[in-house]
Amino acid sequence: MKKAVELELKNPNSPETLTYLAFFNPKNHTGAIKFINGKKLIRHCTIKGSIERAKIRLLTNKFLVPVNIPIQSAPYKSDPQPIIDYISNILENRKNTGEAMSDESGKLSDNQNKALHMIMDSNWFRGFFSDDMPTFISGYHRENKEDSKMQIHIGTPNHGVFTVFSNSISIICKVAEELNKWDYRTPYLDDLTDSKSFDSFVKKWFEKNLQENEEFLKMAEEFKKKNLKKWGFKEKDKNFVERLLGNYHMYCIPSEIFRHVQKVGRRDGGTFGRTAGDFAKIVYDDFN
Repeated sequence: MKKAVELELKNPNSPETLTYLAFFNPKNHTGAIKFINGKKLIRHCTIKGSIERAKIRLLTNKFLVPVNIPIQSAPYKSDPQPIIDYISNILENRKNTGEAMSDESGKLSDNQNKALHMIMDSNWFRGFFSDDMPTFISGYHRENKEDSKMQIHIGTPNHGVFTVFSNSISIICKVAEELNKWDYRTPYLDDLTDSKSFDSFVKKWFEKNLQENEEFLKMAEEFKKKNLKKWGFKEKDKNFVERLLGNYHMYCIPSEIFRHVQKVGRRDGGTFGRTAGDFAKIVYDDFN
């Protein structure tokens, strides 16, 4: 049963794929239907039944988990572990086939797996998949045709949500790698994995290691302003830059994560034919 669901998640526009994508930023069932259908009213939505069945299949196989909030309409969220397993397999295959560089370790270690899960399970990363974000980082697009049953579509033809999310995290890791050329202290893997969550860890790491570094703070603020000026023509683009660069999460990703995970984007490519490296270069180069 689990293998069958995984196969459906590789289908770019299967109900399972769209449901997983909809619930990645936590929401209730009604919110997921609105996200997929792109409409405020859902009583005429023709996909309600298929999304409900997909949700049950994802819940049964633990691809979807409830958020621990004690209310009747408690939201659900997609578990990033299947994406992490996919990323680990890509890295292992790179090592086994000789594509990897000599310093690449291949398959993710248990500690790397845990750290990456913390990052992808954070409110920060999940927020990239909300309705107030542009879709170019996440690999899906919306159609506004009246005859379209589903207004949300995956833009990547192969591997469905696995490509969408592995490419998204590789973009972030590639930008983090470029930013690491600055002179500031990045955490070790154990610093993160010994913490409760990535969101709470970032706050503590910033207070302890970054907030007294005036040169770093100045560069980070200038970098954000430059990208807001370049990208922030629309409200959603502004939201994206603020999320990417505004709360210092980008500067708190351990190098043992970003140096390895950014490589998966070179294989899967990015939205509009861009790889993670292409995107990072566009974001970073203008500042230098």
